[in-house]
Amino acid sequence: MSTPATRKLTAKQSALVDTLVTEGSSVQKGAEAAGYAKGESGRVSGHRALALPQVQQYMQGKMVDMFGLGASCALA
Repeated sequence: MSTPATRKLTAKQSALVDTLVTEGSSVQKGAEAAGYAKGESGRVSGHRALALPQVQQYMQGKMVDMFGLGASCALA
């Protein structure tokens, strides 16, 4: 069984995170840009993707790279 750290992100998941971090867009707009469905369905799919541990880990890494922030610094 694979752990969250070893699971691969899909192209849509990485595109969603990249869009959210670089553009600061809403989840719905980020999901549409990443190739998820448009409208409410895309927003829900985007939120579900963002709840996955491997996606959260990737997002945290992107934020550290982009802003130099870790989770504890971002929350302060």
